[in-house]
Amino acid sequence: MMYSEYRAGRMTPEPWVSTRTDYHIIRFTITPSSYDIRDSLFAPVIRICVPVMAPFALIDLPFAVVVDTLFLPLDRRLRTRAERSAEFMASALEQEKIDEAEFVRHWRDPYGRSTFLRCLQRRLDTGSLDKFPANIDRILLPLMDGEDVIVLVLGRRPDLSAETAEALFEFGAGWFLLPDGHARKHDYSYRRPRERALDELAANPATPESVLRRIAELPPKGLYERTDRWKGATLRNPRVPLDFLEWGAASDYYVWRSIAAAHTSATPEILVALANDTEWRVREAVARNTGTPAQAFLRLAGDPQPKVREAVARNAGTPTEALKTLAGDESLDIRIVIAGRPDTPPDVLARLAEDTAWNVRIAVAHNPAADDETLERLAGDDFRGVSGRARQQLQQRRANRRESNR
Repeated sequence: MMYSEYRAGRMTPEPWVSTRTDYHIIRFTITPSSYDIRDSLFAPVIRICVPVMAPFALIDLPFAVVVDTLFLPLDRRLRTRAERSAEFMASALEQEKIDEAEFVRHWRDPYGRSTFLRCLQRRLDTGSLDKFPANIDRILLPLMDGEDVIVLVLGRRPDLSAETAEALFEFGAGWFLLPDGHARKHDYSYRRPRERALDELAANPATPESVLRRIAELPPKGLYERTDRWKGATLRNPRVPLDFLEWGAASDYYVWRSIAAAHTSATPEILVALANDTEWRVREAVARNTGTPAQAFLRLAGDPQPKVREAVARNAGTPTEALKTLAGDESLDIRIVIAGRPDTPPDVLARLAEDTAWNVRIAVAHNPAADDETLERLAGDDFRGVSGRARQQLQQRRANRRESNR
């Protein structure tokens, strides 16, 4: 078991492991109070099973001593090698340039390999993908097969080079270009890292346009996959070509139209056209886009779908005319949003101060854009929370004026 754990990279070889196991089983059976297992989830199982195993451990103990003694030189040699490999691999990513011959030698050690992969995973989790040794791509590219973390690190690098992008594409496209009868066509472990490589390339802003276009031409993944699946995947890329966005905006699939509508590079013509889309999710994506033209906002401010109008109300680029329209909206949530916006005109806030819902009036009382006349009217509000906040705002303003006049 110990050697299988070592080969899996989960532990280093431990000398006398069988002897120590038998010793602790026997000792627990004789003096269970010497082991504190009160906080263990398996404490009841341990109390029952360990005494049952004690006779077998007593019989096995002499044989374990002999076997562990015979394997002691091997255990020590493997442990020393594993510790050296782990030490080298733990510091490999911090070097300016990795010694490739040393890396290959330590990569062969299972514990050293797992140490390096854990370091890569830590970089991936923290997003620290900008500082790597100069030759890291040349080292990692041949090791991608079966190691998802390597594929993800290479595919998400902000300084992804054109050569690495081409290599990742060739690696990922290999499965999709296999003939239908190929033995590995349905091998998920073979397919998974290749599919991930393409997904990461499609989303990475550093991916060259030529690689994005090659990804878009790939066939679908499976029988029930859309034929334009990979072209659609490239739409999320911040540097997607404009003709791809135009294709997505004209697609018959609402998901591609929604992605195109939410894209920061979408042209005003695309956004105006999608503001009249029949699918409300597409119109909502247009309403959330800060680059949407004023005429589209005015159209969407009267949209029949409340979620679209709320997206307009929350958008920082919404023009004043649209805010005035939404101030009279039937949705309470939308009126609260308008009442709380610091760029809402004072005359609109004065109108909202007369709203029947106290939630709206208290949002106006908290808004620094409300003028003194509106706050004085709210200071006499029947709802204590509204009147108290309005009086507090007025007192603060008067104190600030006195301070500025000194």
